[in-house]
Amino acid sequence: MNLHMVNPQKNPLLGVFSNVHHTAPLDKIKNEHFVPAFKESIENGEEDIKRIVENPEEPTFENTIVALDTTGRL
Repeated sequence: MNLHMVNPQKNPLLGVFSNVHHTAPLDKIKNEHFVPAFKESIENGEEDIKRIVENPEEPTFENTIVALDTTGRL
């Protein structure tokens, strides 16, 4: 499978879920959408963690634990 065959702008897993319950649009998801979405989430998480580690401020609950809790969210 070509992992680059799904355009991130057309991947329903990478968009904002705008339905009533903010859930993925299951009727639009195809197998080839999963790997790019996982990779994007991992990259976002790594960037988020790097920002936490490199934060020059004194560590606090908010800028460490809360920030870590939201890493990798798309």
